[in-house]
Amino acid sequence: MKSLRQLEIEEDIRPRHDGTLCLADVGREIGILFRPSIEKFVKNIPCYYINGNRRWRVADIAKAIADAEVTP
Repeated sequence: MKSLRQLEIEEDIRPRHDGTLCLADVGREIGILFRPSIEKFVKNIPCYYINGNRRWRVADIAKAIADAEVTP
Protein backbone atom coordinates (compact mmCIF):
# COMPACT_ATOMS: atom_id res chain seq x y z
CA MET A 1 0.00 0.00 0.00
CA LYS A 2 1.30 3.43 -0.91
CA SER A 3 2.08 5.86 1.85
CA LEU A 4 0.69 9.38 1.85
CA ARG A 5 4.17 10.82 1.31
CA GLN A 6 4.75 8.53 -1.70
CA LEU A 7 1.48 9.69 -3.26
CA GLU A 8 2.48 13.34 -2.73
CA ILE A 9 5.83 12.76 -4.43
CA GLU A 10 4.16 10.94 -7.34
CA GLU A 11 1.70 13.80 -7.84
CA ASP A 12 4.62 16.22 -7.88
CA ILE A 13 6.73 14.24 -10.39
CA ARG A 14 4.07 12.90 -12.77
CA PRO A 15 3.15 16.23 -14.50
CA ARG A 16 6.79 16.75 -15.51
CA HIS A 17 7.27 13.18 -16.79
CA ASP A 18 4.86 10.88 -18.59
CA GLY A 19 5.12 8.02 -16.13
CA THR A 20 8.74 7.00 -16.72
CA LEU A 21 12.06 8.68 -16.06
CA CYS A 22 15.47 8.26 -17.66
CA LEU A 23 18.63 8.33 -15.55
CA ALA A 24 19.09 12.09 -16.04
CA ASP A 25 15.46 12.71 -15.02
CA VAL A 26 15.95 10.68 -11.85
CA GLY A 27 19.05 12.71 -11.04
CA ARG A 28 17.19 15.99 -11.47
CA GLU A 29 14.35 14.80 -9.26
CA ILE A 30 16.64 13.75 -6.41
CA GLY A 31 18.98 16.71 -6.85
CA ILE A 32 22.11 14.77 -7.84
CA LEU A 33 24.04 15.33 -11.06
CA PHE A 34 26.95 12.92 -10.48
CA ARG A 35 26.14 9.85 -12.59
CA PRO A 36 27.71 7.20 -10.28
CA SER A 37 25.65 8.55 -7.38
CA ILE A 38 22.46 8.35 -9.44
CA GLU A 39 23.37 4.79 -10.47
CA LYS A 40 23.80 3.92 -6.79
CA PHE A 41 20.35 5.36 -5.98
CA VAL A 42 18.58 3.34 -8.71
CA LYS A 43 20.63 0.18 -8.14
CA ASN A 44 17.79 -1.81 -6.49
CA ILE A 45 14.90 -0.19 -8.34
CA PRO A 46 13.52 -2.24 -11.26
CA CYS A 47 14.10 -0.63 -14.64
CA TYR A 48 12.41 -1.17 -17.97
CA TYR A 49 14.09 -1.07 -21.36
CA ILE A 50 12.18 1.11 -23.80
CA ASN A 51 13.77 1.43 -27.24
CA GLY A 52 17.04 0.24 -25.74
CA ASN A 53 17.07 2.88 -23.00
CA ARG A 54 16.64 2.24 -19.29
CA ARG A 55 13.57 3.87 -17.78
CA TRP A 56 12.14 3.85 -14.25
CA ARG A 57 8.49 4.15 -13.26
CA VAL A 58 7.46 7.31 -11.40
CA ALA A 59 5.81 5.16 -8.71
CA ASP A 60 9.04 3.22 -8.04
CA ILE A 61 11.15 6.38 -7.86
CA ALA A 62 8.60 8.08 -5.58
CA LYS A 63 8.68 5.08 -3.24
CA ALA A 64 12.49 5.12 -3.15
CA ILE A 65 12.51 8.86 -2.40
CA ALA A 66 9.88 8.47 0.33
CA ASP A 67 11.82 5.57 1.89
CA ALA A 68 15.09 7.52 1.78
CA GLU A 69 13.66 10.59 3.53
CA VAL A 70 14.61 11.04 7.15
CA THR A 71 11.75 12.12 9.38
CA PRO A 72 12.55 13.78 12.69
